[in-house]
Amino acid sequence: AAVCPQDESFRSDTDQQWCVDNGVRLIVRERGSVPDRHMARSVSLDELDALAPAAERPLPEQSAARLDALAYRIYTSGSTGEPKGVDVSHRNLANFAHGFRHQAAALGLSGLNTWLWHHAFSFDASMKGYAALAEGATVVLPTAFESKSPDALVAHVLAHAIDVVNFIPSQLRFVLPLLREHGLRVHVIASGDRIDPTLEDELLAYCDWAGTQALNAYGPTETTVNATFGRLERGRRASIGTPMVNLCAWVV
Repeated sequence: AAVCPQDESFRSDTDQQWCVDNGVRLIVRERGSVPDRHMARSVSLDELDALAPAAERPLPEQSAARLDALAYRIYTSGSTGEPKGVDVSHRNLANFAHGFRHQAAALGLSGLNTWLWHHAFSFDASMKGYAALAEGATVVLPTAFESKSPDALVAHVLAHAIDVVNFIPSQLRFVLPLLREHGLRVHVIASGDRIDPTLEDELLAYCDWAGTQALNAYGPTETTVNATFGRLERGRRASIGTPMVNLCAWVV
C-alpha cells in the first residue's frame, strides 16, 4: 500500500478534501483519541494493541511491490500556489536510499548508526528516516513538541550518540551553538532551503572546531527528497552541488 503521510496539524474536519483526493479508507489515530463525525473509518493505536494476539497469526502472502508502484504521495507546501500531491514510486525511493549512502560516504562515514527522525511526516525530508531504516540504522523519533525545540533535539543527539544530523537552515542557526555548548561533534546535512553566507561561515567554524564535515543538499519534492548535494568547504561558497547517483541535472 502507498503511504499518504500527515502530521499532527491534520484535522479531518478541515482536510476532508485530502481524504477524498487520496481515497483514504482508514486513518490511524493517536492513543486516547476519539473519532469525529467527519472522519473516515479510523482506528486508534490503543485498538491496534488490543488486536495484538490476532496479529500473531501468519499473514497472507503478499506479492513483491513493483518498482513503478506508488510508494508515497506527499504534498508540496503550496508556496507557489495550491498544495499538490506528488506521487513517488518505489523505484525513486529505492534509488534515493541508495544515493543517501553516498551522502554518508561524502561525510567520511561507512554507514549510519543512529538517525534523528525529527522532520514532520508531511515534509519529504522525513523520507530519510526510511532510507536510514533500509540501511539497518536505529531511528530516534522525538515528539512533535520536541521536534520544534532545539534544546530537546540536541538532548536526543547527546542521549543517543547520534553522529550525523539533518536540519533546515532556520533550525540549524539555533542548533549549532547548542551542539558546541554541549561538546557534541557531529556531521551536518543542511537541506530544505538556501543556506546564507553568514550561516555557512558559522557552520564551517563549527566543523573546524568539531573536526567534522557538512553537506548542502537540494531537491524539490518531485525529485524524491534530494537531487543534488555538495560538501561545504572553505574558500568556496555553498552551491547545490552535483547530482546524486543515477540522476542528472540540467541548467535551463
